[in-house]
Amino acid sequence: MGLKTTDIFKQLQNKNEKLKKLSDSDLKKLQKTLLEMVCDFDKVCTKNQINYHLTGGSCLGAVRHNGFIPWDDDVDIDMPRKDYEKLKKVFKKELGEKYDLQSIDTNPTYDLIVPKMRKKGTIYRTKDDVGNEDAGIAIELCIIENTYNFIIMRWVQGMLSLTFGLINSCRNFYGKRKVFLEMAGEDKKIRRIFKIKISLGFLFAWRTERSWAKTWDKVNKMCKNEKSKLVVVPVGRKHFFGEMYKREDFCEGVRHEFGGQQFLIPKEYDKYLKQMYGDYRKIPAKNERETHTVFELEF
Repeated sequence: MGLKTTDIFKQLQNKNEKLKKLSDSDLKKLQKTLLEMVCDFDKVCTKNQINYHLTGGSCLGAVRHNGFIPWDDDVDIDMPRKDYEKLKKVFKKELGEKYDLQSIDTNPTYDLIVPKMRKKGTIYRTKDDVGNEDAGIAIELCIIENTYNFIIMRWVQGMLSLTFGLINSCRNFYGKRKVFLEMAGEDKKIRRIFKIKISLGFLFAWRTERSWAKTWDKVNKMCKNEKSKLVVVPVGRKHFFGEMYKREDFCEGVRHEFGGQQFLIPKEYDKYLKQMYGDYRKIPAKNERETHTVFELEF
């Protein structure tokens, strides 16, 4: 086990009995709420010709289960940078009555790199929301970025993205160190990893988490070529080089059933899911299933 945050917290969720686990009824209610949110989101995107698609576990759920992965507790959406900019312009008018859009460029106190669409009047507090008062049930909106055709410039962009991504993660650990060490409990291996990330974060504590997130975001969007052959999702679980795709494969979407509705997923979804998960048709063992660390949930 290395410094990869996703893997660390997956292990913690399985080991630490003090962390909240959703009941079956809560999970079903949460999935129902998320499905309603995606329906609202899809209607606005269709009306305003905004491109998006379900990604990650949501795309996998659509293809393998025609809906949510049975134990999944979130919805993941990718959208090109230019479409995200269009969404920002219409969000308040089209969705502002029921939802908030949180991002580092719209909220002065928000410090996460990934924008979120939050449902007003709800609470769904995870490890990412420590210290955040506005932590409603959310859909993550990961941005698809352009990257350079020239391999050297692509490498430079990628290495800068990885560097600032690591700094951002470690700075986040330092800022939330008390909570994260409490979560680690008595697990010596996880505590050691957390302390390494906290120590690295201390070196960058001269800037706020939000400032580092904004710098990372600038690096990610530095390529302005909207016709580049390749695109990337640098904030995805496999980071810059692990989430690099041909534009025509990834940015074009097709409708697929999800929870009795039809939403967009990548046109070449088989190729995408194999890159992300390998043999994605295989159901993982119970201890390998990913869920999120939940501190508080109110509908």
